[in-house]
Amino acid sequence: MRFEQGDWNGASEDVEAVLRHPRTPPITRIPALRTLGHLRVRRGDPDASGPLQEARALAGPRPELQRAGMLAAVCAEAAWLAGDREGVVREVQPVYELTRRRRDPRMNGELAAWLWRVGALREQPTDIAEPYALEISGDWRGAASLWKALGCPYEHASVLAWYGTEPDQRQALTILEQLGAAPAAQSLRRQMRAHGVRRIPRGSRTSTRRNPLGLTRREAEILALLSEGLRNSTIAKRLFVSTKTVEHHMSAILGKLGVTTRAEAIAVTRKQPANKT
Repeated sequence: MRFEQGDWNGASEDVEAVLRHPRTPPITRIPALRTLGHLRVRRGDPDASGPLQEARALAGPRPELQRAGMLAAVCAEAAWLAGDREGVVREVQPVYELTRRRRDPRMNGELAAWLWRVGALREQPTDIAEPYALEISGDWRGAASLWKALGCPYEHASVLAWYGTEPDQRQALTILEQLGAAPAAQSLRRQMRAHGVRRIPRGSRTSTRRNPLGLTRREAEILALLSEGLRNSTIAKRLFVSTKTVEHHMSAILGKLGVTTRAEAIAVTRKQPANKT
């Protein structure tokens, strides 16, 4: 729910709490891993594929169709953001051929919409969730309005970005920036520049603007753990990321702070006034 409503920090905290519990069963771990991977895809965090691969491994060679469909949708979105339209078809088509035989308006609608966006939907589906049905029928404004009414800001912004006029796209860019959806925002800027739009706001993540040191939420989190004396490998386990991901963030942190060592970075944070908000 938090993920769908755009509360990605809250969703991340929930996911980490589930994955940190030593007795979390696969039936609970799989959706947590899928959501973690989806968060990383939408935020542009490193190692988005890791949680998705683990979720697929836990689901087994013949996963329940709903799990297979939801994982396919996340992977399709990752391919779309990477500009890999063939990848969208490769992820979705085999699963959609199976799931369309059962009644699941939301999942079938999402998978059908991905195929439609890349021109690979063979026939108009029936009995799918209304926002997807509106989009596929060509009523993108109706789809965008319905996503907004449902409280799903990322989907609302995506539809405006893909089909809207310049004012719609500027609105979408603002929403994506507020969410911290860097890949989608970058893609939209490229699309706007290609159509001759001028004075496109560069923007920055809301969490970055609020941080006095200019750090992202994840960078601030890693720096706080570093200040506790934790090693990169320990931080990686705590945050359910790879050690390379932590090292990547550490390089960014040192660069933003203008220092060269971890000790210097910690010293900079200790000079900052306490956050009263």
